[in-house]
Amino acid sequence: MNAEFKEYDQRQLKLMLDFIDGYETGRSGLGQLVSNLEALHSAMEDPSESFSDSFESLWGQLEVTYAMMLDEERQAPNKMESRLVAEAIPGLKALIGSQSD
Repeated sequence: MNAEFKEYDQRQLKLMLDFIDGYETGRSGLGQLVSNLEALHSAMEDPSESFSDSFESLWGQLEVTYAMMLDEERQAPNKMESRLVAEAIPGLKALIGSQSD
């Protein structure tokens, strides 16, 4: 991968961490986080297969939680869903951090 693409992907990773921070500090909701993370991952030029597999697994926990909330017309996750989110967020942060320069 050339330096320009690597730099581009690093910017996507930084934005992912910024959006996670926004969710954790209450500046954005779960739906926005799910959407932003998906868009940034899709925008990456050359993520490794192992990164993408791990990302999609962790992101999927957030997406399923948000889908359940929408389906049940709830504004907040229930207790079980809150645990899933609480497990996925640190995993995403660690995964993204492991790819950052």
